[in-house]
Amino acid sequence: MRLLSGALTALSVLGCAELAPVEDAPDAGGGTGGGTDGGADALPPPDGGLCWTDQKWCGVCVDLSDPSHGCASTECDPCPTPHATAKCDSEKCAVKTCDPGWADCNKSAADGCEVLTASDHAHCGKCGGACAASEVCLAGSCASNCGSLQNCAGSCVNTATNGQHCGSCNHACTGSQTCQGGACVCPAGLTACAGACIDTKVSKQNCGACGKACTDPANGLAACQAGQCTLACLAGFALCGSQCVATATSVSHCGGCNKACGPSEPCQEGACVATFSASAGFSSVQGKNGWSYLTSDSAAMTWVSAQSYWQGAESYVLLTPGGGHPGVNLDAVRRWMAPKAGSVKITGKAADTHPGCGADGVIVSIRKGASVLWQATIAKDDTTGQSFDLTTTVGAGEKIDFVLNKGADDYCDSSHFDPTLVLTYKP
Repeated sequence: MRLLSGALTALSVLGCAELAPVEDAPDAGGGTGGGTDGGADALPPPDGGLCWTDQKWCGVCVDLSDPSHGCASTECDPCPTPHATAKCDSEKCAVKTCDPGWADCNKSAADGCEVLTASDHAHCGKCGGACAASEVCLAGSCASNCGSLQNCAGSCVNTATNGQHCGSCNHACTGSQTCQGGACVCPAGLTACAGACIDTKVSKQNCGACGKACTDPANGLAACQAGQCTLACLAGFALCGSQCVATATSVSHCGGCNKACGPSEPCQEGACVATFSASAGFSSVQGKNGWSYLTSDSAAMTWVSAQSYWQGAESYVLLTPGGGHPGVNLDAVRRWMAPKAGSVKITGKAADTHPGCGADGVIVSIRKGASVLWQATIAKDDTTGQSFDLTTTVGAGEKIDFVLNKGADDYCDSSHFDPTLVLTYKP
């Protein structure tokens, strides 16, 4: 079997335990049918493929030219060629050799080698060797009578064992059935399904029972192993239940099965991405949307519904949706708490929103615990401001503070300070 490492991303029996993993690398041999080693024209699997270009998936990679798994690229059942050894010809089943005593006189693979030349009146001893109308075919030669054998329209047969006249004249056995004791039966280990003898342990169309087909999922392939349907997902997909899922982008299976992102959080490269905007997430409730509103002495601000802002113990210590104002002795602190551990990208800008007033500007900073991640002085009348773009790691529950501090005084220190945080985390 030849299978590239990483191509088979998920393989399990539906409703049963996982199967053992397959080999990591292609070997020098052919598929389980053993036709070829791929030849000079064989190419590795295309992106996402399971098998090499001269193979197909039947629970394992098998050669396209292996008649024991059919010859079409989508079939896995053996070629139905009774009384014959099969071969593949242009992706169709064909007769390679006939069993002793049998001949392929109609040159059709559908019924294999259909003529028993020892008894067939039209092909007595060989194809086209017809006996006269008054004669019968006995032991491969034209004769006057059948002796102890049954005469079936000029063919001398033993109806207990003859597959064309099993039990009675013109009652032919189909597929690979044989005539035993005057009845058509399948070889040991095979089951009669619609007249064909099928190995229900491996048949994709009759898996475990006649008519029970294994269906290919989207982005995957099905096969039958030990009478149960199995699924294999293409590269980049994982088997989650009965679906092949792109865990790099699935919000329900982000980075792995049943690992869901939060509402409105996309999944990118197997990680959830949550966005927190100070202005969009502004609320009259402390802690909502991840944001809290404090002063530098760690005291919670009070919501002033008439003005729709948060106010500290000093009258001018304020926080609004997109900024705030420091006090004389207290800084205004907007706090974000990480709901998950991960990496957070922080962007935005700080600027003066009360130009033409005051003697100096403000000092703005972004802090994680005792660490100052970014700090800048926003000069008086600087309405353009200064931008920030930084990335840091956070643990679940860790806090990042956005602090507004006065300069020499707090006069006219209304400022824009509206950060956006993008948290990337593994669910």
